[in-house]
Amino acid sequence: MIGAEVGSARKPRKSDDEKPRRAIFSIESPFQLLSSIAIIKDEKRRIGYSTLVVSNRFKCAEDYVVRLREAGIFNQVIFSEYSYRDPKKAPLKEALRGAVYDSRFIELSQQFSFREYDVLYFPGVNNLNLELKMSFVKNGHSELIDDGTGSHNGSIAKAYCLLDPIVNYREAGFNKKDFAKWVGKCATRALKGTHYSMGVASVNLFNPSDGDKKRYKNVNVRSLAYPQSCSEMQRVLPITNVSEYRSRRLVYLSLPDNAPPEMLAFEESVIALLCDEFGKNLIIRCHPRRPMVKHVANGAFLDDGKGFWESYWAEGHLTSGSVLIGLGSSAQVMPKLVFDIEPTVVFLNKLYQGNGTSGDYGTIEDLMERYDEKRRIAVPTGNESLRISILDSLTRNARHENSVPVNAV
Repeated sequence: MIGAEVGSARKPRKSDDEKPRRAIFSIESPFQLLSSIAIIKDEKRRIGYSTLVVSNRFKCAEDYVVRLREAGIFNQVIFSEYSYRDPKKAPLKEALRGAVYDSRFIELSQQFSFREYDVLYFPGVNNLNLELKMSFVKNGHSELIDDGTGSHNGSIAKAYCLLDPIVNYREAGFNKKDFAKWVGKCATRALKGTHYSMGVASVNLFNPSDGDKKRYKNVNVRSLAYPQSCSEMQRVLPITNVSEYRSRRLVYLSLPDNAPPEMLAFEESVIALLCDEFGKNLIIRCHPRRPMVKHVANGAFLDDGKGFWESYWAEGHLTSGSVLIGLGSSAQVMPKLVFDIEPTVVFLNKLYQGNGTSGDYGTIEDLMERYDEKRRIAVPTGNESLRISILDSLTRNARHENSVPVNAV
């Protein structure tokens, strides 16, 4: 009898929080893939089944999909061939493409293993992610994943399309454009309720600072870690041009393809200047969402941007002796955020006189707070001070640098 009683005893039922979850990950850049793998390798997340949706918004996206399917990190990998709409560009054309978009989503949705998921991990709102939430995660919640500087300074959450009230504007900044979007979002929420809300419960960030946590409200800020996913990333995303990265110290990080035309013109002038002064020690790295840049000369090396940026740091090909030049690129802050490496970072924000994302100095201030060696961050105000900043960095970095990141595996 005792044996029968023991054998017939039922195991206690797991609470909803303990049950394995079905998760959708939606990405459109390699860094977002890194964030997704960091989450799925975290056992505390209790992800029992995962579907990864890879949008064709970056170079070699299809190649990544092939390798991801072979690696088996995600249970299912779906390739999405359409991008989100931008109504600012040719409204009629975008409206027509929207009709095609809807039919394409129906085709895409038929590939999913399940009709109901518990959580959607996404970098920001676009038509695809909104459809995924409304179609597959109706009764679940969503979480933002780290997309670089826009995630840490709160600008992604400020976007009009994200109606969830998760931004603390007092900490994240509040200019006239932000105010207009905030008013519009309040009005839309009043009219539509939560119909178009993403139900954001958490924001996932690498090494979130106190400032990061203050910029968000009504949500949890959860920490991501790279080491657990490092070996997986090396399997899935091989790197190229290693010898060039090991032999050159200057890396200019180009803008994405959706940058304002005046910013792209400014970039071309900067590239020409850098090539003239430092060509043989310079790499021009194209953004994953940018075609090849023009007018690279005087021995500078043009990298097409297909190699996975984080792997260069994880494997020690880029070090604290490197100098990263750009207009507030996420790639400039990633070494400190993910690896706690402090390369010299040269921000060109004050050199640029036009309108665009470079007008926001929050990224610079945040990185300055994180750095132990503050002098490794330079914000030149003219071409001559840019030249001096780079020369000083090359001289200083040649004397001492870390050869391998301390938390690489």
